[in-house]
Amino acid sequence: MRAPVLLCFLLAALAAVANQSVRHFHARDGTTRPAAPRFLRADSVANDVRADLAVPVSGHGDTLIRLWKGRGQLDTGRISVVLSRPRQRSQRTFRLRRVGNSYRRAIPFAPAVPWKLLVRVTLAGRVKTLAFLVYFGPGGRRLALPLFAPIGAGTQVASLPVGDMVADLRVVVGASGDSRIFLVFRPAHVHLPSHLRLAVTMMSMVMGTQYVSAERGPHSDYSARPFFSMPGIWRIQVQAGTLSRAAALVVGNPSSI
Repeated sequence: MRAPVLLCFLLAALAAVANQSVRHFHARDGTTRPAAPRFLRADSVANDVRADLAVPVSGHGDTLIRLWKGRGQLDTGRISVVLSRPRQRSQRTFRLRRVGNSYRRAIPFAPAVPWKLLVRVTLAGRVKTLAFLVYFGPGGRRLALPLFAPIGAGTQVASLPVGDMVADLRVVVGASGDSRIFLVFRPAHVHLPSHLRLAVTMMSMVMGTQYVSAERGPHSDYSARPFFSMPGIWRIQVQAGTLSRAAALVVGNPSSI
């Protein structure tokens, strides 16, 4: 009787090892490390709708999008994706299909150039647009970030989920590079710090990172004065205590990053 019991125990142990091998791989030095992520992930907010974007790291396969409204997942409405180059008019539109709890479609991201991806959601006859930047560069450099959207001459806006709040950012880019960033949290939180730190990094070339302090105003609003020394794609990261969120800002008309 002991043999069947021992056999079942061995089979269960082998199954456990197999399951672990799905999530980890063994390096040449014999150590076990977590498997590399399969998706580049980013999320953005438009009013009360949030879009979670997941782009395959390989650049092939379905791009996934999940929609949320408030604290619940949004499973109604029409959704499409518009793909274009930043600051260029030519574009392609893709309809996404609903599979399980996400919308998906294979989207062709050509390598070595930045792509602007607009997620358009139609709810009750109204269209909400959420913007992202996707890039597959040389040397395995890959990224997906929320993207600032232009609303007027020199002014761009973005909304980022930060914990249980939303950070609304507005950037006014000056002609000489001297600029202003305005940031408001909603809903207003009584425990917001007196100042935040913004990390501003040029992504088109290696120029280091400038850190700018954003001072708090009387209405849970902050302002800072970064300097954008040249056209290109810049990464603006908001750091509030242990929370950190970033978005991409296009200055001028860059062709690559």
